[in-house]
Amino acid sequence: MKNLGMPSTTQWSPPPNGWNKVNVDAHVLEGSKTALGVAIRDSNGEIKAIGARNICPTYTEHAEAEAARFGVLLVRRLGISKIVLEMDALNVAQAIKIEVKRSTPIFLIYEDIKLYKQMFEEFSCNHVKRSGNAVAHLIARLNCDDCNEYVRVCSFSQSILTLADLDVNQIPIFPFKKKYDC
Repeated sequence: MKNLGMPSTTQWSPPPNGWNKVNVDAHVLEGSKTALGVAIRDSNGEIKAIGARNICPTYTEHAEAEAARFGVLLVRRLGISKIVLEMDALNVAQAIKIEVKRSTPIFLIYEDIKLYKQMFEEFSCNHVKRSGNAVAHLIARLNCDDCNEYVRVCSFSQSILTLADLDVNQIPIFPFKKKYDC
């Protein structure tokens, strides 16, 4: 899918006052499992909730679409009515924004999200580069092998709080440069 003029930011930015930002990401371990991550934050950058979910192994774009659907459903369960859905999967963000109807499985997920967004008072969907999606990226890598879904609304791990603080203070997180010492 071509870039349809959707602006991409490189850093996390807060949503408007009264809104929450829902960052989502997926982590695909080929042949093993696929994990989804969601970070819900308010206009001050404060984490309101996180969620992780394991799903059957799948390909990357499908996993990213599932992460978006999980994020929308989770924020709705929490009673939040104004959201900015944000992800680092450009194809998925574009597909949610455009009106294309197809009957392939991935487009059925997009249609679900489009139906769910009508339940919100305000809804926006954006693309952000990986460096602006670090918290959801980390959450997708949490180990929740002993459960299918993990949701927290308080007492977040220090690693998640630190990444969120780095976002708010606009300290670059990615890309990491690897150094190898021989």
